[in-house]
Amino acid sequence: MNKRGIFSIEFIRRTAEEKIHSFVIGRQAMAVYGAPTATNGLDLLVVSEPEEQHLCSIAEEFDLVKVLEETGGIIYHKKQIRYADDPKYPIHQPRIVDILTIPRLRSFSFEVAWKRRVPICLDDGNTFYLPYVDDLIALKRARNHLRDKEDISWLKRNRKDLIKLFPSC
Repeated sequence: MNKRGIFSIEFIRRTAEEKIHSFVIGRQAMAVYGAPTATNGLDLLVVSEPEEQHLCSIAEEFDLVKVLEETGGIIYHKKQIRYADDPKYPIHQPRIVDILTIPRLRSFSFEVAWKRRVPICLDDGNTFYLPYVDDLIALKRARNHLRDKEDISWLKRNRKDLIKLFPSC
């Protein structure tokens, strides 16, 4: 399946169809929340290996190649799997999916976050989920990258409006 439309939304649509318990996190989540940002990558957070494997299967349906699998990962110090366009055939804007398996951090619990997830309805009737604003802040704090600090600042500045516009479940 060679998806060449707006890759990230087509991938999200596919995960929503499969009812995978996952969060869209990272810069794509920021864009949905309305932050002035852009990215080629899609970061998805899951709590368990079955959901992780299901996302890996979807990545392969999109003709992506596994380019990294790391336990203890570079992000959040948990498990990370990265899929991307085949490095032998680079294109101008590569498609990248990072699948992160993080059941619990000191300041984040997937189970708690799932209870207050933010549903985003797609035009086909399926739904994908963002972490509640405070949970996204906790994830970004844990990663502690320069861009995350900028994102945290934006999320905090806009928190009241985001909570009104994006109520949790």
